[in-house]
Amino acid sequence: MALASHAVAAESAARKAPPPTRKALKDESSAARKKLTEAVDEYKASLASLAELQRKNAETAEARAVKLRDLLGSQIVSVREVETAELELAKAKAELEKTRLELDHADGILEEIAALDRLLTLPDRPGGYVSTGVLIRYSGTRWSMAEASRVEGFFSSRFGRRAPISAFGQTALHSRLGYDHSNAIDVATHPDSAEGRALMEYLRASGIPFLAFRTAVPGKATGPHIHIGLPSRRLGR
Repeated sequence: MALASHAVAAESAARKAPPPTRKALKDESSAARKKLTEAVDEYKASLASLAELQRKNAETAEARAVKLRDLLGSQIVSVREVETAELELAKAKAELEKTRLELDHADGILEEIAALDRLLTLPDRPGGYVSTGVLIRYSGTRWSMAEASRVEGFFSSRFGRRAPISAFGQTALHSRLGYDHSNAIDVATHPDSAEGRALMEYLRASGIPFLAFRTAVPGKATGPHIHIGLPSRRLGR
């Protein structure tokens, strides 16, 4: 009986508790963004250190490949040795490029964190479009990850190269930060560039929602990008 009375009293007190004030919600949101930003900054620092090591490895591999190519004509080394050196160089460059893309990806998340307040003020009605000095939002009418191949196909056919995708669906970093990015892709291109404008025109014509970030976060993010799909949401909410 005592336990039951205590539970009823606690439930009654919870019902009577006033809703959180706007200031409290803002403070909580600011604290959460600060933690997220710190986590991304730490991740970026580790990636920057890794990229520097990979850059040095790529330079060493390139110097070795060049040297062996020069010696091949003198028959001092074999074709196999040269081919092995070329493969090692290609691998070193690929690893460095992967890390650089991860840095772009981290920058993109920083931009989204910094823009959360502005993002919440933009309309979310189907087909709604808003352009500001910082953000461009098109709410779209339809989207699924099955559309991603069409988007990539458009970009490669228009510009003759693969789309610079920095995040395809859910990534380890998004999971680490508690963001649901499973139904979105990020393209590391400036929305005001020729590529960015063409991509956004294609997305609007196709009814595909997107968020375009025009400016970087001062002192933190350096790569504006286009987020294709609905805005990322916190996991478990």
